Amino acid sequence: MVTPTARPRSVAQDTAEWLLNLDPGPLEAFCTRTIHGFRTPLSIHPARPSSTSTFTVSTPDNRYALRRSIDSAHNADLEREFRMLAGLNQRNFPVPRPLIYCDNEKLIGNAFYVMEHVEGRHYNDPIMPGASSAYRAKAYESLNTVLAQLHSFDPRAIGVATAGNGRNYVADQVERCTKHYVAAKIEDIPEMDKLIAWLPKHLPPDRPSRLVHGDFRIENIVFHPSEPQVIGILNWKLAGLGDPIADAVYHFMAWILMGHGTSGGVSEEELAELGIPALEIYAASYAHRAGLKTIPHFETYFAYNLFRMAVLQGIATRNGKAKSVAQIRPIAALAWAFARRAGAT
Repeated sequence: MVTPTARPRSVAQDTAEWLLNLDPGPLEAFCTRTIHGFRTPLSIHPARPSSTSTFTVSTPDNRYALRRSIDSAHNADLEREFRMLAGLNQRNFPVPRPLIYCDNEKLIGNAFYVMEHVEGRHYNDPIMPGASSAYRAKAYESLNTVLAQLHSFDPRAIGVATAGNGRNYVADQVERCTKHYVAAKIEDIPEMDKLIAWLPKHLPPDRPSRLVHGDFRIENIVFHPSEPQVIGILNWKLAGLGDPIADAVYHFMAWILMGHGTSGGVSEEELAELGIPALEIYAASYAHRAGLKTIPHFETYFAYNLFRMAVLQGIATRNGKAKSVAQIRPIAALAWAFARRAGAT
């Protein structure tokens, strides 16, 4: 008789159990003691339905955000994230103000930090549904400005010079993504195999390391409640030292995806009517702000970022194998198209 193997618990299941069993008393006492003006009682719930590490903490007259470590092995990453936000906040960069870090796992079962909750407008679509064309134009200008500003900071001044040296950033990312893809491979996707062979031999040369966000897209941005101005950049878990051009081109992918169906397939003419600048103009604006004449190795950076996105999509949907392959194929095809523009055969 074969004994069925128990299915491993998911992080979401562990998070639900953690919330169910959480005793708020120690957290209330700690926050009351360390955060000025903190009042009890508190309630805590996931910041987003699928969130497993970021939570909204509500009190009688305020809201806060809490980030927890999933396990002890990631405590150092969480503390580095806290220091990074503190350094950026001190330079008036639009991030939530971090309030307190706690490595005492006895309080809630994990290390954690608390930061201010940023109230404002959120968009889950780069089209910004419901916004006026004038609003979109200024909002995208604000996005462009803050991204270039982020990449201008000296990492040592922000306090993240120890977050790896940032060398071989893109090569390391390609190697890591390749390992993830091969380990979870379900069926052959020819474009992915071609990219795995081509990318390591044709990557852009290393650039001076800068602080990179790692996931700079509209879903992680908070805009002013009434003005087209970025007031909060969220989700810094992938941040560190790296290649600023790779980080910028990741952001530019929104234009490619908008043109290939994620928002219904939007043409350049339609984008102009919406107030969203053409990619060439937007990229040139970033280059000017970053002190560059042009964005170097444009097509190769796009191929790399789309390859990375395809792998991340596969990881996100790995519990549904057919869905995973369906998600990866069109992105892989786009990535290989950019590789061919860069000279791949």
